[in-house]
Amino acid sequence: MKKFLYIMLIIFLFLSGCNKSSNNPDEEVSFDSIPNDEKVLIMINQAIDDYNNNLISEKEKEWNTTISPLPIEIDSIPNINSLKELKDIKIKNRITNAVFDGLYELGDYSMIFEIFNYGTSYWLNGVTSFIVDLDTIELNNPDYKEIKNTLDSLMSEDIEVLAWLYGVNVDLGAESNEYPGFYKVNSIGPYKYKSIQDLKDKAETIFTTDFLATYYQVAFENEDPIYKEIEGELYCSISESDIYDGLPYDTSRIIATKETENEILIDLVVSFGEDVDSTVQRIVLIKTENGLRFNNVY
Repeated sequence: MKKFLYIMLIIFLFLSGCNKSSNNPDEEVSFDSIPNDEKVLIMINQAIDDYNNNLISEKEKEWNTTISPLPIEIDSIPNINSLKELKDIKIKNRITNAVFDGLYELGDYSMIFEIFNYGTSYWLNGVTSFIVDLDTIELNNPDYKEIKNTLDSLMSEDIEVLAWLYGVNVDLGAESNEYPGFYKVNSIGPYKYKSIQDLKDKAETIFTTDFLATYYQVAFENEDPIYKEIEGELYCSISESDIYDGLPYDTSRIIATKETENEILIDLVVSFGEDVDSTVQRIVLIKTENGLRFNNVY
Protein backbone atom coordinates (compact mmCIF):
# COMPACT_ATOMS: atom_id res chain seq x y z
CA MET A 1 0.00 0.00 0.00
CA LYS A 2 2.88 2.38 0.80
CA LYS A 3 4.35 1.83 -2.65
CA PHE A 4 0.97 2.44 -4.25
CA LEU A 5 0.57 5.71 -2.35
CA TYR A 6 4.07 6.70 -3.42
CA ILE A 7 3.20 6.05 -7.06
CA MET A 8 -0.02 8.03 -6.74
CA LEU A 9 1.98 10.89 -5.23
CA ILE A 10 4.29 10.86 -8.24
CA ILE A 11 1.29 10.98 -10.57
CA PHE A 12 -0.20 13.90 -8.65
CA LEU A 13 3.06 15.83 -8.64
CA PHE A 14 3.65 15.17 -12.31
CA LEU A 15 0.16 16.26 -13.36
CA SER A 16 0.52 19.34 -11.16
CA GLY A 17 3.41 20.51 -13.27
CA CYS A 18 6.17 19.48 -10.95
CA ASN A 19 8.51 19.01 -13.90
CA LYS A 20 8.83 22.80 -14.14
CA SER A 21 11.80 24.58 -12.63
CA SER A 22 11.83 24.89 -8.86
CA ASN A 23 13.91 26.77 -6.33
CA ASN A 24 14.61 23.47 -4.61
CA PRO A 25 15.81 20.73 -7.02
CA ASP A 26 15.20 18.10 -4.34
CA GLU A 27 11.47 18.77 -4.63
CA GLU A 28 11.36 18.08 -8.36
CA VAL A 29 9.84 14.80 -9.52
CA SER A 30 9.87 14.13 -13.26
CA PHE A 31 8.53 11.13 -15.11
CA ASP A 32 11.84 10.51 -16.87
CA SER A 33 13.73 10.31 -13.60
CA ILE A 34 11.84 7.40 -12.08
CA PRO A 35 12.62 3.70 -12.73
CA ASN A 36 10.95 2.02 -15.70
CA ASP A 37 8.93 -0.33 -13.49
CA GLU A 38 7.39 2.65 -11.72
CA LYS A 39 6.70 4.34 -15.07
CA VAL A 40 4.83 1.22 -16.16
CA LEU A 41 2.85 1.12 -12.91
CA ILE A 42 1.84 4.77 -13.36
CA MET A 43 0.81 4.19 -16.98
CA ILE A 44 -1.22 1.08 -16.20
CA ASN A 45 -3.09 2.73 -13.33
CA GLN A 46 -3.73 5.70 -15.61
CA ALA A 47 -5.39 3.36 -18.12
CA ILE A 48 -7.39 1.65 -15.37
CA ASP A 49 -8.60 5.02 -14.07
CA ASP A 50 -9.74 5.99 -17.57
CA TYR A 51 -11.88 2.85 -17.71
CA ASN A 52 -13.30 3.34 -14.22
CA ASN A 53 -14.11 7.00 -14.89
CA ASN A 54 -15.81 6.27 -18.24
CA LEU A 55 -13.23 8.31 -20.16
CA ILE A 56 -12.52 5.81 -22.94
CA SER A 57 -14.60 7.59 -25.60
CA GLU A 58 -12.94 10.88 -24.66
CA LYS A 59 -9.47 9.33 -24.91
CA GLU A 60 -10.29 7.81 -28.30
CA LYS A 61 -11.12 11.26 -29.62
CA GLU A 62 -8.14 12.88 -27.90
CA TRP A 63 -5.61 10.45 -29.35
CA ASN A 64 -7.48 9.51 -32.55
CA THR A 65 -7.35 5.83 -31.73
CA THR A 66 -9.59 2.87 -30.97
CA ILE A 67 -9.53 1.49 -27.43
CA SER A 68 -10.95 -1.87 -26.37
CA PRO A 69 -14.18 -1.27 -24.44
CA LEU A 70 -14.66 -2.55 -20.92
CA PRO A 71 -16.44 -5.93 -21.13
CA ILE A 72 -20.13 -5.73 -20.26
CA GLU A 73 -19.77 -8.09 -17.30
CA ILE A 74 -16.99 -6.02 -15.67
CA ASP A 75 -18.18 -3.05 -13.61
CA SER A 76 -14.77 -1.68 -12.66
CA ILE A 77 -11.10 -2.61 -12.56
CA PRO A 78 -9.11 -2.56 -9.30
CA ASN A 79 -5.93 -0.49 -9.39
CA ILE A 80 -2.71 -2.41 -8.97
CA ASN A 81 -0.10 -1.80 -6.27
CA SER A 82 2.71 -3.75 -7.89
CA LEU A 83 3.63 -5.20 -11.26
CA LYS A 84 3.88 -8.53 -9.46
CA GLU A 85 0.07 -8.63 -9.62
CA LEU A 86 0.36 -9.13 -13.39
CA LYS A 87 1.19 -12.44 -15.04
CA ASP A 88 3.15 -13.30 -18.15
CA ILE A 89 1.11 -13.39 -21.33
CA LYS A 90 0.97 -16.93 -22.68
CA ILE A 91 -0.70 -16.76 -26.09
CA LYS A 92 0.34 -19.21 -28.80
CA ASN A 93 2.35 -17.73 -31.70
CA ARG A 94 2.15 -14.27 -30.16
CA ILE A 95 4.61 -11.71 -31.56
CA THR A 96 5.13 -8.33 -29.91
CA ASN A 97 7.67 -5.49 -29.80
CA ALA A 98 6.39 -4.17 -26.47
CA VAL A 99 8.85 -2.88 -23.86
CA PHE A 100 6.43 -4.25 -21.29
CA ASP A 101 3.40 -6.49 -21.36
CA GLY A 102 1.41 -8.23 -18.69
CA LEU A 103 -1.86 -10.00 -17.96
CA TYR A 104 -4.19 -8.91 -15.16
CA GLU A 105 -6.70 -11.55 -14.05
CA LEU A 106 -10.26 -10.28 -13.52
CA GLY A 107 -12.36 -13.34 -12.71
CA ASP A 108 -13.47 -15.02 -15.96
CA TYR A 109 -11.62 -12.31 -17.87
CA SER A 110 -8.05 -11.12 -18.17
CA MET A 111 -6.87 -7.66 -19.18
CA ILE A 112 -3.76 -7.43 -21.33
CA PHE A 113 -1.47 -4.41 -21.17
CA GLU A 114 1.07 -3.79 -23.93
CA ILE A 115 3.36 -0.77 -23.65
CA PHE A 116 5.59 0.07 -26.60
CA ASN A 117 7.24 3.21 -25.21
CA TYR A 118 7.50 4.76 -21.76
CA GLY A 119 5.50 7.99 -21.64
CA THR A 120 3.10 10.10 -19.63
CA SER A 121 0.10 8.99 -21.74
CA TYR A 122 -0.80 5.32 -21.75
CA TRP A 123 -2.91 5.57 -24.92
CA LEU A 124 -0.17 7.28 -26.89
CA ASN A 125 2.27 4.53 -25.98
CA GLY A 126 0.26 1.39 -25.29
CA VAL A 127 -2.84 -0.68 -25.96
CA THR A 128 -5.17 -2.82 -23.91
CA SER A 129 -7.32 -5.81 -24.72
CA PHE A 130 -9.51 -8.24 -22.82
CA ILE A 131 -9.66 -12.02 -23.12
CA VAL A 132 -12.30 -14.33 -21.72
CA ASP A 133 -12.19 -17.90 -20.44
CA LEU A 134 -13.79 -19.67 -23.40
CA ASP A 135 -15.09 -22.45 -21.14
CA THR A 136 -17.44 -19.93 -19.51
CA ILE A 137 -19.26 -19.15 -22.79
CA GLU A 138 -22.41 -21.18 -23.39
CA LEU A 139 -22.56 -22.22 -27.04
CA ASN A 140 -25.76 -20.98 -28.73
CA ASN A 141 -27.07 -19.61 -25.45
CA PRO A 142 -30.88 -19.51 -25.84
CA ASP A 143 -30.98 -16.18 -23.98
CA TYR A 144 -29.27 -14.60 -26.99
CA LYS A 145 -31.18 -16.40 -29.76
CA GLU A 146 -32.96 -13.26 -30.99
CA ILE A 147 -29.76 -11.20 -30.99
CA LYS A 148 -27.91 -14.01 -32.78
CA ASN A 149 -30.57 -14.15 -35.49
CA THR A 150 -30.38 -10.37 -35.95
CA LEU A 151 -26.59 -10.43 -36.22
CA ASP A 152 -26.64 -13.34 -38.66
CA SER A 153 -29.15 -11.53 -40.85
CA LEU A 154 -27.27 -8.21 -40.89
CA MET A 155 -23.88 -9.85 -41.39
CA SER A 156 -25.07 -11.99 -44.27
CA GLU A 157 -24.71 -9.03 -46.65
CA ASP A 158 -23.14 -6.12 -44.74
CA ILE A 159 -19.72 -6.22 -46.40
CA GLU A 160 -21.24 -6.98 -49.80
CA VAL A 161 -23.54 -3.97 -49.62
CA LEU A 162 -20.64 -1.63 -48.89
CA ALA A 163 -18.74 -3.19 -51.80
CA TRP A 164 -21.70 -2.55 -54.11
CA LEU A 165 -21.78 1.11 -53.07
CA TYR A 166 -18.19 1.35 -54.30
CA GLY A 167 -19.04 -0.45 -57.53
CA VAL A 168 -17.37 -3.71 -56.54
CA ASN A 169 -18.94 -7.03 -57.65
CA VAL A 170 -21.40 -5.28 -59.96
CA ASP A 171 -22.28 -6.97 -63.28
CA LEU A 172 -21.96 -4.33 -66.01
CA GLY A 173 -23.25 -4.17 -69.57
CA ALA A 174 -22.82 -1.65 -72.40
CA GLU A 175 -20.99 1.65 -71.97
CA SER A 176 -22.98 4.88 -72.08
CA ASN A 177 -22.49 7.02 -75.18
CA GLU A 178 -23.36 10.17 -73.28
CA TYR A 179 -21.16 9.44 -70.25
CA PRO A 180 -18.04 7.47 -71.27
CA GLY A 181 -16.71 5.33 -68.44
CA PHE A 182 -20.18 4.48 -67.14
CA TYR A 183 -21.72 1.10 -67.91
CA LYS A 184 -25.29 -0.09 -67.63
CA VAL A 185 -25.90 -2.14 -64.50
CA ASN A 186 -27.16 -5.63 -65.29
CA SER A 187 -27.27 -6.75 -61.67
CA ILE A 188 -25.81 -5.95 -58.28
CA GLY A 189 -25.12 -9.22 -56.56
CA PRO A 190 -28.33 -11.26 -56.93
CA TYR A 191 -30.49 -8.14 -57.32
CA LYS A 192 -31.78 -6.30 -60.40
CA TYR A 193 -31.69 -2.78 -59.02
CA LYS A 194 -32.93 -0.11 -61.43
CA SER A 195 -32.21 3.06 -59.47
CA ILE A 196 -29.96 4.67 -56.89
CA GLN A 197 -32.88 4.62 -54.48
CA ASP A 198 -33.16 0.84 -54.85
CA LEU A 199 -29.54 0.49 -53.74
CA LYS A 200 -30.01 2.96 -50.89
CA ASP A 201 -33.09 1.09 -49.70
CA LYS A 202 -31.07 -2.11 -49.52
CA ALA A 203 -28.16 -0.48 -47.68
CA GLU A 204 -30.52 1.03 -45.13
CA THR A 205 -31.84 -2.40 -44.14
CA ILE A 206 -28.39 -3.02 -42.66
CA PHE A 207 -26.76 0.31 -41.75
CA THR A 208 -27.93 3.59 -40.25
CA THR A 209 -28.30 6.54 -42.61
CA ASP A 210 -25.73 8.47 -40.55
CA PHE A 211 -23.12 5.80 -41.18
CA LEU A 212 -24.00 5.55 -44.87
CA ALA A 213 -23.69 9.31 -45.48
CA THR A 214 -19.97 9.10 -46.34
CA TYR A 215 -20.54 6.14 -48.65
CA TYR A 216 -23.44 7.91 -50.36
CA GLN A 217 -21.29 10.96 -51.01
CA VAL A 218 -18.68 8.87 -52.82
CA ALA A 219 -21.18 6.61 -54.59
CA PHE A 220 -23.79 9.11 -55.71
CA GLU A 221 -23.05 12.74 -54.84
CA ASN A 222 -19.46 13.60 -55.79
CA GLU A 223 -18.62 15.42 -59.01
CA ASP A 224 -17.26 12.10 -60.21
CA PRO A 225 -19.67 9.58 -58.61
CA ILE A 226 -19.60 5.82 -58.97
CA TYR A 227 -23.27 5.59 -60.00
CA LYS A 228 -25.43 7.68 -62.34
CA GLU A 229 -29.01 7.38 -63.51
CA ILE A 230 -29.11 7.91 -67.28
CA GLU A 231 -32.46 8.00 -69.06
CA GLY A 232 -34.12 6.03 -66.28
CA GLU A 233 -31.41 3.35 -66.18
CA LEU A 234 -28.75 2.74 -63.54
CA TYR A 235 -25.12 3.04 -64.67
CA CYS A 236 -21.88 2.38 -62.80
CA SER A 237 -18.23 3.16 -63.40
CA ILE A 238 -15.61 0.42 -63.23
CA SER A 239 -14.18 0.24 -59.71
CA GLU A 240 -10.84 -1.03 -58.47
CA SER A 241 -11.67 -0.45 -54.80
CA ASP A 242 -10.81 -2.94 -52.08
CA ILE A 243 -13.29 -3.56 -49.30
CA TYR A 244 -12.40 -4.66 -45.76
CA ASP A 245 -13.45 -8.28 -45.29
CA GLY A 246 -14.40 -7.92 -41.64
CA LEU A 247 -13.74 -10.33 -38.79
CA PRO A 248 -15.29 -13.82 -38.58
CA TYR A 249 -17.52 -13.04 -35.61
CA ASP A 250 -18.82 -16.17 -33.94
CA THR A 251 -22.46 -15.42 -33.14
CA SER A 252 -22.81 -18.84 -31.54
CA ARG A 253 -20.48 -17.60 -28.79
CA ILE A 254 -22.12 -14.46 -27.45
CA ILE A 255 -20.71 -13.64 -24.01
CA ALA A 256 -23.08 -10.93 -22.81
CA THR A 257 -25.40 -8.17 -24.00
CA LYS A 258 -26.51 -4.83 -22.58
CA GLU A 259 -29.45 -2.78 -23.77
CA THR A 260 -29.66 1.00 -23.44
CA GLU A 261 -32.21 3.51 -24.66
CA ASN A 262 -30.60 3.84 -28.09
CA GLU A 263 -28.49 0.73 -28.65
CA ILE A 264 -27.66 -2.85 -27.78
CA LEU A 265 -24.09 -3.74 -26.85
CA ILE A 266 -22.91 -7.26 -27.64
CA ASP A 267 -19.71 -8.94 -26.44
CA LEU A 268 -18.60 -12.02 -28.36
CA VAL A 269 -15.53 -13.66 -29.87
CA VAL A 270 -14.29 -14.53 -33.34
CA SER A 271 -13.55 -17.98 -34.76
CA PHE A 272 -11.14 -18.95 -37.51
CA GLY A 273 -12.42 -22.34 -38.53
CA GLU A 274 -12.15 -24.52 -35.44
CA ASP A 275 -9.82 -22.05 -33.72
CA VAL A 276 -11.67 -19.70 -31.36
CA ASP A 277 -9.93 -16.47 -30.38
CA SER A 278 -10.49 -15.57 -26.73
CA THR A 279 -10.18 -11.81 -27.32
CA VAL A 280 -13.43 -10.04 -26.42
CA GLN A 281 -14.98 -8.19 -29.36
CA ARG A 282 -17.75 -5.59 -29.23
CA ILE A 283 -20.60 -5.10 -31.71
CA VAL A 284 -23.14 -2.29 -31.30
CA LEU A 285 -26.65 -2.42 -32.74
CA ILE A 286 -28.42 0.92 -33.10
CA LYS A 287 -32.15 1.17 -32.50
CA THR A 288 -33.97 2.88 -35.39
CA GLU A 289 -37.60 3.32 -36.39
CA ASN A 290 -37.12 0.47 -38.85
CA GLY A 291 -35.31 -1.95 -36.57
CA LEU A 292 -31.77 -2.66 -35.42
CA ARG A 293 -28.93 -1.45 -37.64
CA PHE A 294 -25.14 -1.31 -37.72
CA ASN A 295 -23.41 2.05 -37.32
CA ASN A 296 -20.00 0.65 -38.18
CA VAL A 297 -18.25 -1.97 -40.32
CA TYR A 298 -17.93 -5.37 -38.62
